[in-house]
Amino acid sequence: MSEARDVREHEVTIVNMPPSRATLRRSTIPRLFLDEPQHEFEGLLRASAEGVTLVVFSKTILQKVHDAIRHNSAKAKLVATLEDIIDFDLDDDPAARREGKWYLTVTRKGKPCKYEFRSNTVFQAVGWLQTLRKLRGEPIIPVVAVLGETGVGKSLLCSQLAGLDPDNTIFRVDATAKSVTSTTDMYLTHWLGQEEEGNEVIVIDTPGLSDSQHRDDANVSDMLGKLADLGGVNTFVVLFNSQDPRLRGPLQQMLSVFERRFKTGFWEHTLIMFTRWYDDPISQRRRPKSAGDLEAEWNGELREHFPAIEEMLRANKDIPCYFVDNDPLDEGEKEKTLAELRRFSVEARQNDLFDCRRVLADPRTVADLFREYTIPEEARELAEFLRAKALEDKLQGLTAAGILTITDLMRLQDIHLTGFFGWTVEDCDNLRNTGSKGPVAPNFVVANEFRGLDIPTEGLLRSGLSAAEILTLDDHEICDRLELNFPQLLQYHKWREEVLKQQPVSTSTIFEGAIVVRNEEVWDHDGHDAMNQDWSGPGMVLSWTDMNGKVRGTTRTPHDWTGNPTAFDAPVLPGWCRVHWFATGFTNCYRIGYEDRHDLKYEVGEDMGILEKQANNPSLCKFATPSHLESITKGDLRCTFGFRKGLRNPHWARFDVRPDVCLAVGGFAPGDVVRMGQIEATCIGLAGDDAGVLLYFLPKMDEAEGAGVFGQGKPEGAVKVQTSRIIEMKHSDMERHADTGPSNDRIAKVAIDLRPDFAYVIGAQYEEQGMFDTRPEIIGVYMPGLKCGDQLGLNAGDQGYITYTVIGVAKHNSERPSLYMHNSTKIGATVWPRLHEDYPGRFAKIGTETVREVRVVVDDFTPPSEAELRRLRLQPTLEFPVGQSGARTALFDVRPEVCGRLCGFRPGTVLHFRRRVQSSDDSSGALTVIGILPNPETGLPVVWFHEDGDRGAMIIPAFYDLRSSLVANEEIRDLNELREELANMPDASAAGLGMLLALLAMSAMNSGAAEDGGGSGNQGGGGGGGGNDDDDELDAFLDQARRRRR
Repeated sequence: MSEARDVREHEVTIVNMPPSRATLRRSTIPRLFLDEPQHEFEGLLRASAEGVTLVVFSKTILQKVHDAIRHNSAKAKLVATLEDIIDFDLDDDPAARREGKWYLTVTRKGKPCKYEFRSNTVFQAVGWLQTLRKLRGEPIIPVVAVLGETGVGKSLLCSQLAGLDPDNTIFRVDATAKSVTSTTDMYLTHWLGQEEEGNEVIVIDTPGLSDSQHRDDANVSDMLGKLADLGGVNTFVVLFNSQDPRLRGPLQQMLSVFERRFKTGFWEHTLIMFTRWYDDPISQRRRPKSAGDLEAEWNGELREHFPAIEEMLRANKDIPCYFVDNDPLDEGEKEKTLAELRRFSVEARQNDLFDCRRVLADPRTVADLFREYTIPEEARELAEFLRAKALEDKLQGLTAAGILTITDLMRLQDIHLTGFFGWTVEDCDNLRNTGSKGPVAPNFVVANEFRGLDIPTEGLLRSGLSAAEILTLDDHEICDRLELNFPQLLQYHKWREEVLKQQPVSTSTIFEGAIVVRNEEVWDHDGHDAMNQDWSGPGMVLSWTDMNGKVRGTTRTPHDWTGNPTAFDAPVLPGWCRVHWFATGFTNCYRIGYEDRHDLKYEVGEDMGILEKQANNPSLCKFATPSHLESITKGDLRCTFGFRKGLRNPHWARFDVRPDVCLAVGGFAPGDVVRMGQIEATCIGLAGDDAGVLLYFLPKMDEAEGAGVFGQGKPEGAVKVQTSRIIEMKHSDMERHADTGPSNDRIAKVAIDLRPDFAYVIGAQYEEQGMFDTRPEIIGVYMPGLKCGDQLGLNAGDQGYITYTVIGVAKHNSERPSLYMHNSTKIGATVWPRLHEDYPGRFAKIGTETVREVRVVVDDFTPPSEAELRRLRLQPTLEFPVGQSGARTALFDVRPEVCGRLCGFRPGTVLHFRRRVQSSDDSSGALTVIGILPNPETGLPVVWFHEDGDRGAMIIPAFYDLRSSLVANEEIRDLNELREELANMPDASAAGLGMLLALLAMSAMNSGAAEDGGGSGNQGGGGGGGGNDDDDELDAFLDQARRRRR
């Protein structure tokens, strides 16, 4: 620091003063303040070459005196010269030290006197100590500030510099990309933990850039302010991840702010450090660049981005770079890391103290700089426009969405700005240069659009309403506030649909009768609905529950309604709405603000072929004939007619009975009686299935209980013989229905209320531990009347009679709870996805048993850590083919003790997946442990396996997740003999271990292992929905593999 900058002056709180007040007897402070030691006093402390001076005034009493001192009317004398100072340091108590408490001991009249102060921050307190050392000619403690992005290893480096264990509680370390250090903090320690005289260092840990809480500008403001309080920094060390060394936007912006504040001096006090520079042999081989190449490349990279570095580089003064292994494995690697840190400490100590006090810690200034560095060139004019309207904080969100010009911005409706960009109504009014009152149009775009639709604008102009406010009003309020009659209201409805098109449905804009589609970008319930309702087609809003719990819309069932009587029930949770889907004729509930999610978006009715909407009775809606009759999709269906679906064990469903559409798809209209060979059947209508749009017929035969499909939906050779009238079936006429499964909002309510306290095993093919809620009221949400222990019988034909026992409701690898039953042929409980279509019917209640808890045996095998794998030195001795085709060979390490450590089994061990029931011809799926070979993708050692029927060894994805489901035979294969057998295999396409194992891994990660294959995810096929529950994905794949091998 220059001599002029050695002066330090800050306000402090005086915690304790010596009894004598000789130095202040001429002060204007009344003696009564000085005689009450229980009071803390505010003071102004000044340190310079002359010594330490203190002005004191009361913190709480006599405000006039307080003001007088602040206007320099108070006088105080020198507390002590520099020579009189005996000692100074932070308080001994760690908590008081963090509050900025420190002391100064001086000699007065030959006696030591101790002053105790509390600065605003610990940074200010340490700054006082640094200044006093400087003034007294004592060496100051070097200061190192660590900068970098979140997750790059700043806190871990700080721990290494301080000689602390990585698990210390001072510098918190996390392996995720979340911000652990949330504020700039400091630690007074010794270089590398070596407590020697003159080895002190102040380490400053800073929050990461690209902060997970989006606080970059606030964090940098806080950092600059604390550095200014401290007074100076010897070395800034900028960290980069050597495995992904990139100069990303936020870090570049911060360095630009520092360069602008500190000029070239910042870079003269900066060092670069690359973390995660692992020194094990595998990592050394995988490095794309040497340390020297990376150092030269980064000096060039920084020169391109920061002009102030150019002068340094012209003088052949590169910025030094250092390379640190954050996770050294053995003593050799630790010594390399320590040597590099020692080299760094030598350079860092040589830097003089760089003065940071000229930095103004103004958050608005830093925020402005951050925005300045992120403004695209083409958005400069927009930035000036927003700045003039005090809306400059909106720029970043707009440019991120591609809004770069004033014209682009003014095209946006208020609903866009409030819904997508978080603007307030006041922000929108400010943008349009209007207030909330007066004759000026609150939104000139709305007024112009109203005029284009012949909607009067006088009421709009008088109302002072913005577009966003208009869209929150119901029809009665619209007519009243905007002074519209009924025909004009219908035109307003057209404007509303156009404005909201493709926008997320929210509680603030929703209205009764709104046409919506599923918002696929948001829908995240395991990729499917509780019931397939929409077939990707449009729906109509019936009712909703707003965020205050108030129910709105249509909740009364029409007197002539033939469908589900619960179709008009209001959602049970705030922020949900109920939608009637035209493609199926069913309803369900969706989020319109619950958990800040929006499952739906608006569409225009006419664009969807909906000519007339009737939210109070969807059966009365009118539809246009699709223009693409030759390619009708499931979403084009308009199902309004209730009938029995399924040739056997039918359930109630709705059909599309529009004659022209049915004729285009299947050649017959509803009511047509057709003859196919010896069978006559009556055409019912169209319905969607997994196979597509199908035409359903009711055969005139005793065995047929409902409508089914003939052929592929277009019966070949069928002839129309007559026409008959079809009588519609009411929902109440049948026991089973396609639309009586639990609605989405009720499942969400179950997820909130779930109390999983009953342990039972889950899995169709392999065991996993599950925890269930067995309360009858929770199970009743999925199937009223059932309880834990109820046994349902299923006639499975050739497989005989299968018993399913109700267990309970659980979340398994999903946030969406499901009802689980234990199939007597499976290893654990599984899900029958559409039980409401098959019970009662295919299922019949046959009894009740007491279900006891079952706990899965815990696999006590501990997988090796990455560090342990990197330490492993392979000793390959066995040559064995690898890959699906076995076209090449590799050398494997087959040491039993090493292989056992990596997977728990020795080479040659034969493994099978644990099953409760084995098929008589199930000879596939055996896996043989081969040995250890590096993973081609990671370079880390991994165990390879061979599946019977394949030509070479491969890696099992997610092996450790599946390991507990594997059982070992007593057989130990001779790997040399196995290799000879593979060499003599006839040419044939391999079964593909990769496909099998990928399937298994997917099942383990998702709910496939827990889903019974018998449940059908469609609306119900000709057989009444649901198939043979043993035809699961795994067994089907194994059967296919065996056929391919033959």
